[in-house]
Amino acid sequence: MRKRTALTAALAAIMLLSGCGSKVTATEPKEVGEAENSTYSSEDVNVDAESSEESSSSDPENPLQSESVANDADSSSTSETVEPIIEVTDDIKGQLDALETDYNKINWERVSTPFEEKDIVVSTIRYQEGNNHYLIVGITNLSDIDVWTEGWGFATDIAGNTMEDEDVSLHILALAPGQTSLQQIPFGFDVPSGEVVDWQNVEIKESYWDYASPSTFSWSLEPDEDDWVFLNFDVQGDVMEDASTFQFVVFDKEGNIIDYRENTKFDVKPEWKGRYSMHLKKDENNIDHLAVFVQTIGDKR
Repeated sequence: MRKRTALTAALAAIMLLSGCGSKVTATEPKEVGEAENSTYSSEDVNVDAESSEESSSSDPENPLQSESVANDADSSSTSETVEPIIEVTDDIKGQLDALETDYNKINWERVSTPFEEKDIVVSTIRYQEGNNHYLIVGITNLSDIDVWTEGWGFATDIAGNTMEDEDVSLHILALAPGQTSLQQIPFGFDVPSGEVVDWQNVEIKESYWDYASPSTFSWSLEPDEDDWVFLNFDVQGDVMEDASTFQFVVFDKEGNIIDYRENTKFDVKPEWKGRYSMHLKKDENNIDHLAVFVQTIGDKR
């Protein structure tokens, strides 16, 4: 029987960004060590990767449930230089290159359009922490409407075996034009090939969820006196949103992936500010920059 991970449940519920001509914009991030000049009132959300109930609890009755991904701070990342496999048209490649999100901060190893709808792009990249291998899968919407997607596929290892217990979910309630949702697939000691195969029950159509409001997302990395790094973030909107989430990939100075994290808050006020403990040290883990993606979702039509 096919088993879905808690992370699949997270991605299944929260993928909505700007629609109908509006955009989510990210302010230029500050360098690591440059603190953000902002204060946090008692109404602000103080998010910690170990204690956040919103991001770590599991509720099968809640379709917007998510689980944060927290990995060992002592683990290290290694990567090999590989020639990217780009299986898209020049037009699609041009649209990807022109994206205003952090999509192009990630050196994707495989990019393809495996579905009948060629404006839905699948991108993958592998990374390693210690002896554990992972695959990050990005689903990008290049159409001009918010899309609802359904289905699943299977990642393969370098021997060509499919990871049938860890499927790649295509169950996304709403993904706005130009936006990308991420999913992390754990491989353990097996090495992923970077390829996703055998897509099943795929359905892609206009989303039936309303977009909540235009959002602006700003963030900065700030180490404390002991060199532990915190992510200060500020999500701005016009109305109450059902859920808001951010996903981010952490890179070292050589451009290798160190970690992947995500966090979700439900029943979000128009302003959501927080301080997220990354449980990583700036110098010890060689942290340099992030690729950050934000999603919001509103009332169902």
